[in-house]
Amino acid sequence: MAEITIEFTGPAQELNDFSSALFETDAPGAGAQKEIPDGGTITMRLMMTRKGYGIPQFIEVVPSAPDNIIAGNTGDYIYHKLKNRKSENLSIRINRQVIRIDKVTIAKMINQQLVGKCVAK
Repeated sequence: MAEITIEFTGPAQELNDFSSALFETDAPGAGAQKEIPDGGTITMRLMMTRKGYGIPQFIEVVPSAPDNIIAGNTGDYIYHKLKNRKSENLSIRINRQVIRIDKVTIAKMINQQLVGKCVAK
């Protein structure tokens, strides 16, 4: 199973709100883990704070899933947390590839990167 990094970039307050929702805790830090319903985990790797007004901040999350079904559930979980937070100012990159915040796209990229399989479009 390959390791992938998901990077979320955006305004600091939106990232703080999103990471709190994603890990379901008030102040997740590096090393924080969250078990995804139906299997899989996500781990907070890094939260980078850059100084300066208007400079985007970012967090890195590493998902872990042993098979494509759990990888799909992980993608769904992340998408729903993004959607529920109304995080229109956040962007997402999976293994340095910018992707659209879309349920199918997120699940497909996580699946391809974690287990080398593609979900149907």
